[in-house]
Amino acid sequence: MPFSDPTQIRLVPALRRDLTLEPAGDACVLVDAALGRRIKLDPRGATVARALDAPQTFEALLGRIGGEMAALARAVASFERLHLLDTATARALDADGWFSSGDLATAQGRRFHYLARIGDSLR
Repeated sequence: MPFSDPTQIRLVPALRRDLTLEPAGDACVLVDAALGRRIKLDPRGATVARALDAPQTFEALLGRIGGEMAALARAVASFERLHLLDTATARALDADGWFSSGDLATAQGRRFHYLARIGDSLR
């Protein structure tokens, strides 16, 4: 289920365990080696990613990082659409071999790079 309405779910999942964050000045690069992606996060996106260290309610996450609930819901939805959260969909993709059977993006001969910007209302 998409996270566009935070009242409809109990917990925000953590980031997938196989992802790593590399410092890049005041921002960071989220490395998804399984899918051959490097996702550059702006400073606020980096803050959100670092706070997704365990499943938690939207309210708890918002309490940790501040901002507005609607903007946080959009940010979490972006992470979810990119299959970065430890969700049932991400686990199903992993079970089907998408994350562990030879790096899908490299196997297709493409490298992916995304830039994630989190809106000012979460700053």
